[in-house]
Amino acid sequence: MFYWNLSYKKKFIWNISLVPVVIALIIWSLLLDDISSYFTVILNVILITLTSSTLIYTYKKWKKEE
Repeated sequence: MFYWNLSYKKKFIWNISLVPVVIALIIWSLLLDDISSYFTVILNVILITLTSSTLIYTYKKWKKEE
């Protein structure tokens, strides 16, 4: 089963299940001393923006599909 073949409800559930992974990546990037704080901020903003926009988009499409 591929992601693009799923309904929007299942895509939303899949994306919700990935939120803990994104949170873990954010915490991990904050704990690393090897990379600059500027890069860490940019990385975290990108992760949060992509995750939240994907969740909002799939939720709206799911509710519209019903």
